[in-house]
Amino acid sequence: MAKIWKLNLYHHIFPYVANGEKTVEGRAWSEKRDYRRMRRGDKIIFSDLGSDKKVTAAIKSVQHYKTVREYLKKEGLKKCLPWAKDLADGIGIYYGIAEDWEERIRHGGIFAIRIKML
Repeated sequence: MAKIWKLNLYHHIFPYVANGEKTVEGRAWSEKRDYRRMRRGDKIIFSDLGSDKKVTAAIKSVQHYKTVREYLKKEGLKKCLPWAKDLADGIGIYYGIAEDWEERIRHGGIFAIRIKML
């Protein structure tokens, strides 16, 4: 049975997901949410933290990577961060998302959640 996940997006990222331009959502390892349990066909309701907008996507697959560099190179920078200038910019964006992201990624890696908007 398909599960429904709820994930928040920063206001400046939400439009890229909503319009289908960002097709891979990256999430750092987390003690409170086990992204390894996400399955093909599960749904994600993305909420815009800057408004009351929501969109729904289907999960195509989930891939685990040890580093942000590996994640961005294998998944493709433009699929993960359509606005990023280059790989170095992309790495900086991910490490700057939250104060603890660099440590969380170092501890448990990063998950590439491949999505398709519904």
